[in-house]
Amino acid sequence: MISDKYSGQHSTGASASVAYFETAVRALAEHRPGLIEALDAALADDPDLVAGRVLSGFAKLLLARPEFDAQVRESLAAARVAALTREITASERALLQSLTVAVDGKLLEAAACLEHHLVSEPRDFLALKLAHGLRFMGGDLRGMLRATGAVLPAYEEDTPASGFVHGCHAFALEEAGAFDEAERFGRSAVAREPLDAWGLHAVTHVHEMQGRRLEGMFWLESTRDRWSGCNNFGGHVAWHLALFHAEGGDVERALAVYDSDIRPVPTEDYRDIANATTLLWRLGQFGFDVGDRWDDLVDIAQRRAGETKLIFATMHHLLSLLAGGKSLDAAHMLAQLMDCAGADRGDQSRVARDVAVDLARALIGVPDAGETIDMVRIAKELPKLGGSHAQRDVFIRTLALSAANMGDTAAFAQIMKVRHQYRKADRFAAMAQACRDAAINRMGRCAHV
Repeated sequence: MISDKYSGQHSTGASASVAYFETAVRALAEHRPGLIEALDAALADDPDLVAGRVLSGFAKLLLARPEFDAQVRESLAAARVAALTREITASERALLQSLTVAVDGKLLEAAACLEHHLVSEPRDFLALKLAHGLRFMGGDLRGMLRATGAVLPAYEEDTPASGFVHGCHAFALEEAGAFDEAERFGRSAVAREPLDAWGLHAVTHVHEMQGRRLEGMFWLESTRDRWSGCNNFGGHVAWHLALFHAEGGDVERALAVYDSDIRPVPTEDYRDIANATTLLWRLGQFGFDVGDRWDDLVDIAQRRAGETKLIFATMHHLLSLLAGGKSLDAAHMLAQLMDCAGADRGDQSRVARDVAVDLARALIGVPDAGETIDMVRIAKELPKLGGSHAQRDVFIRTLALSAANMGDTAAFAQIMKVRHQYRKADRFAAMAQACRDAAINRMGRCAHV
């Protein structure tokens, strides 16, 4: 047995393979390129490296794209075969159990497998990082914070990965609304691990939630050399920068960041799609012309209108279809969401039932059999979609504007109350209030006539 520097234990005698695996884990932690190449090297040295096979599977599974399903299952099958050739370790067993559950769409149960292992091995960083990501995708914010808080005492300053763990904890704290503590841990993460883009980005979230736009812009520009070398996560960090520009009314700068950093090439990664659609949709709500930037997003959404593998991704494709005026494709997507809600496809069927079907109806404007859509309930259920408060804000903004334009003052007030639980009033809040006032005046004049 060989232990890697991040406390993962491997049932192999191939030290070179474990060294390559360490490189892969660090690439995952830093959100930088090189993970797949390092895993390929590790598996070339030892084809039966169980953790290498499992991480290869997770690398594809977390992309949430149906075309990779076969490759994920191939990695799982290879890991199972490898496990038969040797007496596997507790680390490998937890990873294998987690991937086995995850391939069936049970992301939160997969996270629980890893967290059970962390009770006895809290320094097994890969288990924590994967569990953190699974909870994030699965919309379990409380579970995310519970997991990072449980292992935190095991990570002293000189413990390998302590900075990355602080970054994960910082983000979980921010999503829980503990902003001061989140910023402290985020800055600690970057101090311990200067290339910890996740911790750096947690501090950015705090800036946004607290309305500290100029501080946020300075923080991102002063650390640009640290996040610009990331994989597509760098595009997400740039998205935050564009949001700060948009909040300040500098649409040209926001779109310049979009073109240079957020979507320099038309990828189909759902995270890139989320960055792009949410920025363009927000700008559209303020009445700004974004040119032809929706075109490639609409094309991708039309191709993926039948997909419900990750509802978070589906809902962002729906924004593209609506922006492009593709009402028939949007209706098809709603039908697929309803089908998912009625099926048993793991966590995502629950997400569809609890929030996505009604959210899609609200976005499209399709009441169910003449019934009104409870937009306040949807706003409260939005965290179940997964992602962050900042990412989901595009949906709560849209719900608020719908209520405002209908003159539904009670619903508008409650939706904005939900929004202000996690962020300070901003430019959008003022615009939404003006829309509500205009709708009330318009309705009042109609009633008078």
